[in-house]
Amino acid sequence: MTFINIPILALAVASAGLARADPVPSSVTPVTPFILPIGPAPVTNQTSKIAIYSGTESRYQRGSFKPVEDCKVVQFQSIGRHGTRTPTGGPSKSFSALEKLLKKSAALIPNDPNLAFLKTFVNPFTPDIAGELVDQGGYDLYGLGRRFSSAYPDLFTPFDATRNIFRTSNSTRCLASGERFAAGAYRDDSSIVDTIASSMVSALIPTTFDADNDPDDACSAYSNMPDMPDVVFTSAPAAAARISKQLGFQLAVTDITVMMDLCEFQNAVQNVQNEFCSLFTPAEISANDFASDLTDYQSYGYSRALNTHLGCSVLTTAVRNIESAIASPATAPKTFHAFAHAETVMPLVVSLGLFKDTLPLSINFTDAQIAARKWKIRNFAPFAGNVAFELLSCANSNTHRVRVLVNEAEVDLPGCGEGACEFERFRTLYAGSIGCDFDALCGNTVPSAGGWNALGAANMTGHGALQ
Repeated sequence: MTFINIPILALAVASAGLARADPVPSSVTPVTPFILPIGPAPVTNQTSKIAIYSGTESRYQRGSFKPVEDCKVVQFQSIGRHGTRTPTGGPSKSFSALEKLLKKSAALIPNDPNLAFLKTFVNPFTPDIAGELVDQGGYDLYGLGRRFSSAYPDLFTPFDATRNIFRTSNSTRCLASGERFAAGAYRDDSSIVDTIASSMVSALIPTTFDADNDPDDACSAYSNMPDMPDVVFTSAPAAAARISKQLGFQLAVTDITVMMDLCEFQNAVQNVQNEFCSLFTPAEISANDFASDLTDYQSYGYSRALNTHLGCSVLTTAVRNIESAIASPATAPKTFHAFAHAETVMPLVVSLGLFKDTLPLSINFTDAQIAARKWKIRNFAPFAGNVAFELLSCANSNTHRVRVLVNEAEVDLPGCGEGACEFERFRTLYAGSIGCDFDALCGNTVPSAGGWNALGAANMTGHGALQ
């Protein structure tokens, strides 16, 4: 197989862990292997007895779905997030600063075997590999591609480059994710995977113009809003006091949040739960998960009116593909797959009205409200999170139906009852988003491209240098 130059980091992944992840197939060859030092295999401890959730840094948990009785899937589409990656630049620098603090304070740390890792900690997530896809992410997408192609074999094969469409956001981790998905879907057929990789590159659009895959960057009104501050989990000060006493030197709340970030990435990337995660109680990890969800709720959720429109372009793409399949079944796309970001999936989920709580999320939520909330990002936008659309042709019916899956689990659309929704009803429910004028909503002075503006997309593809 000829790989284009996309870095994917090969990580040694420990065998223990709770989040479900597919093992690497023997046929997969990582691109540009890079081994991160992770130390000894983890041991059982209090935090490894629970799933470690952390908002968008959560590991992928797939659901399950059954075919709709007396119906045939005639088109399948998925819009998803890239697989597991290394931290981006900001956290990486914070981890290096913590490394210096721990080295400076090493003599003060008790000689406890459970704390020994703190004395020898070296930041494996260095800035030179910030934001890159890792092997776990490649495995996630490979397995996802294989499962989807197994569920819809007549749509994936025979492969037709004009009808099995792949698109990606303009970043290496998204492009690598699409390539891993294709390798899984087409059983490592190098000619097909190379064709798909080339097609994704040729269709790249600069992020600041890509209304489908990078709506936050492509929307001037959104980009001009002040950034929402990160929400710090409410028990962080108490955790700082407790852990400071445990380690023998003073830690600030900011140090504790960095340690929690390290817990998240050690869990997601390295499958390690017995180091930084072991410093926190299950209640603190749960509180941090809610704080992360609240941060992204304020930035991408139902908190602002503009957020309800950010996903309108990619939703329009999905609907136009459905309309094409109904009108021209012999030539329309059989499958369509886009690989982008959490900031793509969250706006799409909001445009569909999914995971919406009765009350807006608030830092003042009670424990019961936090536990019962619907907006749990681990359920729809973790690493490799995805939203899929099945177009169904059913016996004894002249109308087509649409079923939506999120992370491979069926979801009910608000206003459409349980299960699959008649397409005309679907189109009526989302009439305010389908065919939106994205540039007008965003106050863009330079046209963007996407499903809402197909001509603009056609004129702009191939002009984005890979970022």
